[in-house]
Amino acid sequence: MTPGFIDVHTHVEGGVERNPRADNFLLDGVTTVITISSVITGLDNRVNDFVTSMGSNVFWVFHMPLIGVRPTTEMLTRKKLTLDDVLALSRDPIVLSHSGARAVFNHPRNLDDEHLRRIAAKGGVIQVSAYADYMVERPAIPERAAALAQVRQSRGSTEAELRERTGQQADINRRWPLPQATYEQFVAHLLHVIEIAGADHAGIGIDFDGGGGVAGFEDATDYPRITASLLQAGLTQQQIAGIWGGNVLRVMEQVQKP
Repeated sequence: MTPGFIDVHTHVEGGVERNPRADNFLLDGVTTVITISSVITGLDNRVNDFVTSMGSNVFWVFHMPLIGVRPTTEMLTRKKLTLDDVLALSRDPIVLSHSGARAVFNHPRNLDDEHLRRIAAKGGVIQVSAYADYMVERPAIPERAAALAQVRQSRGSTEAELRERTGQQADINRRWPLPQATYEQFVAHLLHVIEIAGADHAGIGIDFDGGGGVAGFEDATDYPRITASLLQAGLTQQQIAGIWGGNVLRVMEQVQKP
């Protein structure tokens, strides 16, 4: 990436649902795709068909998500894929864009130390999310879940619609409050990933647009807190620049080479 330029690439979320056959995405210049299927439980047949149609020169995102997976012949013949399958079969590094450390909080979306090391050994990146469900125990409240599902059925596109949706979500949080994670817990996840996988294999994927944000870290104006915490932990400016995006750009460059 040329210094002084900002990288913008075309991305599709919910790719399988929007277009089970993804040939048109390639024509439109799409470089990243995220599906809704979890690699922890395995990908359904629609995702296998989708991978087949996209070909090998697309920068992959599977929702946990996984980035950077090019299909191999063996991949495309499997009925289900798991994280272990992807690590074993992918020709390229992978990126988990929204995850955490299971040693800090035991949740299926968080990674144990073995997988942190394996992703790093392959040259990949683990981006840490500030999503409270993956950081603290939260009880199931059926009424809250139903209200959120109704709000999420219509994703606004205009600023007014997005503001309305944000207000609706805030009202739901007031009516059915849940235990909140803290900024310190988020930092604990990030530092653990750095300790086990290394600074060159850590990243940040807050997921503000998907419910991310914790007490003390609620919007983009709090981003400087992360840099301050990393400096306090002894990381260099070069390492911090990698965590803020350089590590993922490295993987993107490698994956998109012929």
